[in-house]
Amino acid sequence: MDRATLAGDIVVADGLPLQRLYARFDEIARGGAAGDGSAAHRSVIERLACNQRRAEALGWTEFVLERAGASGRLELRGLRAPGRDHELVPDAISSDVLEPTAAARAANAAEYDS
Repeated sequence: MDRATLAGDIVVADGLPLQRLYARFDEIARGGAAGDGSAAHRSVIERLACNQRRAEALGWTEFVLERAGASGRLELRGLRAPGRDHELVPDAISSDVLEPTAAARAANAAEYDS
């Protein structure tokens, strides 16, 4: 089991994008992966808080958390500029561009070689 799945861990420190954190939470909830569902949920909340801090630094205001349709997932929305509607705050880490670093690949390979 990787270190991030142990009880009480917050996965955000690993730099996972929000979509991956939600996918991990969903997999644990379905029983398809070992792990602590409440720790996975805390990771999602921490990622949303990180996104809010980043958006605040970029001038966004008036943040709200909303449930996304029937999925129950939380979405962070805010005002990018006065007079506009609330918009979805973008994730600080994009899953489209995230790739493991060379150090992370080496550590992962070493773990499985032992």
